[in-house]
Amino acid sequence: MTLEDLRVFAAVCRAGSLSAVARDFSCTQSAVSQHVKRLERELGLSLLERHTRGVVPTPAGHTLSAAVTEGLGGIDHALRRLEEAARAEGGSVRVTTGATTVRHFMAAAVVDFRRRFPRASLEFQTETSSRGCFDALAAGRVDLAWITLGLPVRAIEQRPVVEIPWALAEAGIRPVFDTSVTDWDTAILLAELGLGLAVVPALPAWNGPGHPDLRLIPVPALPALTAGWAVRRWDALSPLARAFADTVAHHCGKQTVRE
Repeated sequence: MTLEDLRVFAAVCRAGSLSAVARDFSCTQSAVSQHVKRLERELGLSLLERHTRGVVPTPAGHTLSAAVTEGLGGIDHALRRLEEAARAEGGSVRVTTGATTVRHFMAAAVVDFRRRFPRASLEFQTETSSRGCFDALAAGRVDLAWITLGLPVRAIEQRPVVEIPWALAEAGIRPVFDTSVTDWDTAILLAELGLGLAVVPALPAWNGPGHPDLRLIPVPALPALTAGWAVRRWDALSPLARAFADTVAHHCGKQTVRE
């Protein structure tokens, strides 16, 4: 039983697919299967049930997966802390979030953080959903995830930072047609071009010189979004990661005051 066996097994349990993990690990599906079979031989237990649409953990697999996820997270955090202590250049902070989050919530914080910690490295990894962010945290690939907060997630701590009300975006132009998009920036652009109306989060960046003709009409009937940080454990964050999280929260607070 090796650490790589455990990493691959935990990834299979999260993905529910041997082929998906093979792509992520840049190996063959047969190699992924061998990692799992080695664990099953040593433990004398079946860990996965094969179905037509993928695999699911057996009761024994659930037990091992939970322990491995918790253990690997602690190991990865400890290794990174040791690596940072040994590096003169100051270490790194790894953040995962959606495609437009840095522009809307972190631009000022990134500048501030780099000024205060010029030797630190900021690494951003884009995910398309909160679930993807949670998986990146569980796998130890990132330190912090910026998400829209929702229901509690096992082994993940969530901390609210800012509440964002909804608004109807229009530019004083009669829409040519209604349209539906999932990207906030695209929705704003289409509204400004008169191609539709958009119900979007009322982000501070949309009230300013960059959008001189845009009006945001509050929609109080819709509950506000709560955005913030998700981590495995706050007390296990490196000092640099905690400093970046606090810097973002500070600048989001300043944006809220201006609104």
